[in-house]
Amino acid sequence: MNKLMAFNICALPIFLIIIFTTFVRKTTKGITNKLYLSVILISFATLLVDFVADGYGPFLPLSDKQILVVSIANYVYFILRNIVALFYLIFLLSYTRTGFHFRTLASRLLMLVPYFIVLVIILTNPIHHKAFTITSADGYVRGPLLSVFYIVSVFYSLVGVGYLLYCYRFLRFNKWISLMSLYFLSFAGILIQFLFPNLLVEIFATSIAFLLIILLVLRPEEITDINVGLPSYKAFKEDLYKITQIHLPVQINVVHYENASQVREYLGEERFNDYIMQIANFLEQHKRKSKVICDMYYEAPGTLYFILENRSLTENIINQFTSITDEIRASTQEIEKLGIYLKPKLCTMFYPDDVTSEEEILNLSHSFYFLMKGENEAVKASELIGTYSYDIETHLASVLKKAITNNTFKIFYQPIYNIKENSFHSAEALIRLNDSSYGAISPAIFIPAAEKSGLILKIGNFVLEEVFKFIGSHDFLELKLDYIEINLSVAQCLQTDLAKIVFNLQDKYKVNPKNVNFEITETAYSDIGLLNNKNIETLINAGYTFSLDDYGTGYSNIQRIVKLPLSIIKIDKSLVDEIETPAGASLVRNSIKMMKDIDKKVLAEGVETESQLQLLTQMGCDYIQGFHFSRAIPETDFIDFLKMWGSKKN
Repeated sequence: MNKLMAFNICALPIFLIIIFTTFVRKTTKGITNKLYLSVILISFATLLVDFVADGYGPFLPLSDKQILVVSIANYVYFILRNIVALFYLIFLLSYTRTGFHFRTLASRLLMLVPYFIVLVIILTNPIHHKAFTITSADGYVRGPLLSVFYIVSVFYSLVGVGYLLYCYRFLRFNKWISLMSLYFLSFAGILIQFLFPNLLVEIFATSIAFLLIILLVLRPEEITDINVGLPSYKAFKEDLYKITQIHLPVQINVVHYENASQVREYLGEERFNDYIMQIANFLEQHKRKSKVICDMYYEAPGTLYFILENRSLTENIINQFTSITDEIRASTQEIEKLGIYLKPKLCTMFYPDDVTSEEEILNLSHSFYFLMKGENEAVKASELIGTYSYDIETHLASVLKKAITNNTFKIFYQPIYNIKENSFHSAEALIRLNDSSYGAISPAIFIPAAEKSGLILKIGNFVLEEVFKFIGSHDFLELKLDYIEINLSVAQCLQTDLAKIVFNLQDKYKVNPKNVNFEITETAYSDIGLLNNKNIETLINAGYTFSLDDYGTGYSNIQRIVKLPLSIIKIDKSLVDEIETPAGASLVRNSIKMMKDIDKKVLAEGVETESQLQLLTQMGCDYIQGFHFSRAIPETDFIDFLKMWGSKKN
């Protein structure tokens, strides 16, 4: 029987392109991606078998060998073709996160029995020959039971169409129509091929639908972090949206590496991404060994998310977390030999028992590590929810907006002691928030929240305004201070008009630039790049100075510090706390010596005891800041403190 195979030939490159791009774009991880890849590969195999099954037309009558080859090809073809519809339905259940609807025995039988009927007919066809026959003279001949195959295909199509109609409310229209296109095009192909057997359009129509899904639904640039080859944070949020729309009970585990930014800075982007991929590969292997079914997602620079529909694994994960972490370190020894490693924190939560909305899940995912007590590495969401700290975190956005509207932020000042002059020559301006409902809220809590909510610029501009106003006041002039330090956030440094804002305040309050020193962190500087360079250069040329804050909190790049136009390096409290140990003393001493050698002044933060002060003095430190002299205090108390110190000194 002659058949026109032009449509199959056209389908071949389409499948090859889909398969090639799937592997090149690394969209093979995750249950949904694997199911879709399975559908594609089975369909591609069906196409290849169809070439064999339908390629005998010109050779009638058939030899015994040709009959055997064509018979096997047709049997394989029908087995594969009918399983595609089943696998695609399973893919839809995974993509829409609605598989829980098919957990009952009855629903699974409804899904599987039609295919088993087809399978039985195919496997018994050599006995009854009711599906098809292949003879030497006539070649391929249809039998009455062949219509069952089409009925089953239509059945799966109708179930899929009905299911997608149910899912319409929480799928984007372009994605919904692309997923639906497989049924529309396949149904049209089946109908055409049933009515006109010589036109092999079914697989071609299917290939077009698969291409649409790749282009509009499973877009790797949207849902994959190409640096590490894992589903991205955006994919995680999309899945959360589906989960909360259908109220699917799930367990969500979040692993946050609290020093990820510093490790990335030290290793460099490429090597750090390799490090994350090694961790992800280990976790994939661990999942397979433990027979845990879950989806893993990645958010740069160092957060992994896991969604599990099996909610009974919490205790196991909590109890095994330390041992899993140790195994990861053992499997990444090349990095470990450098003396660094990522420090993980785990939070496991249940939806909808612990958290009841997408927003609440995301908020807790980004704040749980601030709320954990002590050195704990793992915590259950139920242990955090309902606490005072969690309540603050949950309502921080509204608290910050209220504080900005009501102007309830306050500027405190912490004096900075000049060892050589035996006097307080400057101070650091620090913002404080005292809410009417929650009381004093730490900057360590509200500053990250302000950065996430986009309010940090308004807060930063408030600080600049208040500090410039103070520097331009008669009180500042009387105190005879050299300068006030002002912290600049990453968002402020990214402002193209930062210099203009500063110059406007300078003119408004008649401030001398030498009375202002801006603080930036090394991590912020490295993340900002050329724009920050331009801002810093403009302000330095105008007479402002800069200092590097928090030296010692990460893996500092000394070469960058040498190149930065900085006047002062501020040694972090974490180093000062270890100064009375031999190793800590050596580290601080050599750090101070190194900074002196490159003509930088050195300030030690967090000095709390007289012995720390004496050691830092002996090591050649220039400036001291910390509770040993004073906490950060309101402006009026700060003025009184310095006046009292001056009178004592006199």
